[in-house]
Amino acid sequence: MTSIEIFSKKHEGTIIAIVVLLAVLRVFVFAAAFPFFSNIDEESHYDMIVKYSKGYSPVAKNVLFEKESAVNIIVNDSPEYEVPPEYFPEAKIPDPAWTKLEKNGTEFVIDPVTMDKAMEFTNDKNPFAKSPFLYYFVAGKWFGLGKSLGISSTHLLYWTRFLNSFFYGVFVFIVWLTARLYFKQNMAICISVPLLAAFVPQDVFYSLNSDVLGVVLFSISFYMLSLLYLDSRGRFLSFITGIFIFLALLSKVVNLILLPLALVFMILSFWKNGLNLKELKRLVPFLAGFAIPFTIYAVILNSYSVIPFSANYKIEILGWTRKPFLLMFDHPVFSLSGMFLFLNNLTKGLFRGELYWAGEQLTSGSMDRFYLITSFLFIGLSLFALKTSFRNKEKQQVIGVSLALLVVLAFYAFLGLLSIMYDFKGCWYPSPEYPYFTSGRIIFGCIGQFLTLYMIGLCFIVAKIKSINISPILCACAISIGMLINEILLSLSVFTSAYNWFH
Repeated sequence: MTSIEIFSKKHEGTIIAIVVLLAVLRVFVFAAAFPFFSNIDEESHYDMIVKYSKGYSPVAKNVLFEKESAVNIIVNDSPEYEVPPEYFPEAKIPDPAWTKLEKNGTEFVIDPVTMDKAMEFTNDKNPFAKSPFLYYFVAGKWFGLGKSLGISSTHLLYWTRFLNSFFYGVFVFIVWLTARLYFKQNMAICISVPLLAAFVPQDVFYSLNSDVLGVVLFSISFYMLSLLYLDSRGRFLSFITGIFIFLALLSKVVNLILLPLALVFMILSFWKNGLNLKELKRLVPFLAGFAIPFTIYAVILNSYSVIPFSANYKIEILGWTRKPFLLMFDHPVFSLSGMFLFLNNLTKGLFRGELYWAGEQLTSGSMDRFYLITSFLFIGLSLFALKTSFRNKEKQQVIGVSLALLVVLAFYAFLGLLSIMYDFKGCWYPSPEYPYFTSGRIIFGCIGQFLTLYMIGLCFIVAKIKSINISPILCACAISIGMLINEILLSLSVFTSAYNWFH
């Protein structure tokens, strides 16, 4: 153990508190810097938040945009995501619409031209009207709280978006707790994994999007399943774990991965403790915690002919069609080049998201190459580290690495399955020319496990190179600083936008 790791062990709680605070601050600053409305369907997510703030439910029949949403979209929408300044006269971005409106107290007075544009918007269907609703419900309550505090207009939009910084702080904290469960004796993992998670430039947290709560609830559910398995806790924890898995499904369809994952944990628990009456008694409250709210929810939705956790409505709006089973295998992902393209773009997207600015994606070619090379190298090396741990009978570390690998593979496979299941005719992404789901934000819930494998591989290579006497924690610090500097440099023009919170 190096001096840095000894210091980290002594001050672990303080270090993690600082890391979490920095994560919250980073998301807050970038969420404030990006104007509304981003290219990741932010208008639609915002409309759903407004709907749920007014008592909307998943069985409601009103799927059109709300008038309130439409007005705020027209008034606050920035063209900077889609087009460069050169697109406009004198290469100057037009002033925000709200600067031209009069105010009555804290509210804008909407002129007839703006209102006509907004009313056109209310004829559009919201593609997320039947999607898992928990994020919209929570954000809707936060939105309503802001209103009751007298926050309005553009400030209310940012008030709602700033909720993401709290979610991200919770997420980083849970990443640390999970790392500590499996690798308590390895301080490099316990510190480095949450540190990297705090600075991964995944930009979905800079806009209103249901993915953000799904990430948090998956992480909490995985942590509770781990706690239940490793510590053999009582029935109450088992019951609460079942409830959290149900809540995770209410936030994002991709969290269905938790169901087979829970089965894996059950098998591991029976293998560890034996298939006995005590273990079965501990299983009953877990099943009840999930099954009771799920059954109530399913019965209510079925009475309105709505299928729980179904994306059928969104698929219908987008115009996708389900492929016959045999045709699913006629897909480029089953070729070497297609598989490489899928893994390549999904891994890059997992790190840096998919926001555009001035019509171009906010990316750095050199940083993308760094993400890809180090990810494939370190995760590959983590398999050798797993072999070493197995040989040394480090059972808890073997389980931790194996589960991390399983989670990452499951998330990647989920998007791979979606890619081959549908014909994307008439859609721009995915499309017939690019029939791949490579939006890393969708699977960002696995980033804790991904970074665990990443750091296991990094620790392995550092340990093997005897001439390098350096702590992996320092390497993680250097990578984190590099990611932050790169993100700031890519976003310099964003911070100068007249449409953002700072202006």
